[in-house]
Amino acid sequence: MSHSTSRRGVAGLAALAGLTAIGLLACMPPRDGSSLEPMGKLPGVVTTAVPEWVPFALFAGTPLPGDPRERRLSEPRRLDLGGDVSRVAWSHDGRSLLVQVLRTGSPCEEVVTIDLGREGDPRAVSAPGTRARLGASLGERGALVAEAPCAEPADRASWSIVHVGPSERRVVARPQGELIGLATDGRDVFSTVRDAAGKGRVERTPLDGGATLAVTSGTLPLGPPGLTPTRASLLVVKETPAGGTQVITLSDLGGDVRPFSRGVARDVDPVSLPDGSAVVFASTRASAPRPGGQASASDPAQLYLAHGDRPEAEGGPTAERVTFAGTDNRAPAVSPRGRTLAWISDRGASAGSRSVVVARFDGAP
Repeated sequence: MSHSTSRRGVAGLAALAGLTAIGLLACMPPRDGSSLEPMGKLPGVVTTAVPEWVPFALFAGTPLPGDPRERRLSEPRRLDLGGDVSRVAWSHDGRSLLVQVLRTGSPCEEVVTIDLGREGDPRAVSAPGTRARLGASLGERGALVAEAPCAEPADRASWSIVHVGPSERRVVARPQGELIGLATDGRDVFSTVRDAAGKGRVERTPLDGGATLAVTSGTLPLGPPGLTPTRASLLVVKETPAGGTQVITLSDLGGDVRPFSRGVARDVDPVSLPDGSAVVFASTRASAPRPGGQASASDPAQLYLAHGDRPEAEGGPTAERVTFAGTDNRAPAVSPRGRTLAWISDRGASAGSRSVVVARFDGAP
């Protein structure tokens, strides 16, 4: 071995020893106890979660032709469930839907869930033999539905709010009156109940048990309540003196009542985007006016988008029309990430029936 080769070997061993020392020093905590992470914290758990920028592929349903006027919607698909659909809600992960449907030949509505990532039959959520109203997803904890005996008329039935969990069913509350619809923030249940005189009220019940409190008193809501992302306010619908209906906001304790939509027709079914930037609702304002000017609940509706922080009732811009295809579009539901819209529509369906339509959605105000 030459002297030069020997010197290179010694230099290599010295470099290796230096790197080892640097590695040991990097692993040692600082003397002052602070964290030393020059490259940022490395993940401690390997996950198989799909990155947020990867779009979820919709496979369920039948593709529908797009409408160039619907600039906020793309790739619409129709989901036929063998009956007339009246309401829809998203699962916590945006990969399935809860649907309230009256199947052909069935005496009462039921609530089912359908996986949007694959073709397959819907799975029942509500109990057999009951009349069901759609509630909301509770993520891995199951779902909330309202149930009453199918043999009893809806307006005189004994309704129960039921938590359908993975392994059990638990009654959360038994409201006095007909349960119209409900929403939840994961802690409380907000339900719209109609009494024998036809007047509505919003009630608030803790999910884990506790007394039910009345949220509304003077305001008489007509449909299911909607929740805003902050949970501090609700979206409800009330009648106007002119015979229409109007979306209003109020606090979850019943105060700070403010008009949101103009209410010149029948504005119904409000739902907030996840970030609170806008509200989607259905309205009959595009329908031909009736004699006398009063709108009817049976008038066809279309979906509209309004600014969340600049409502049209307070001088903000007029709500933008979202849907054009189909005669009747209503009961919108925005996915948890705000990128997909589901609603009830007669587009592409047989005469008189309404199905679920799902489409990519750009809801930026």
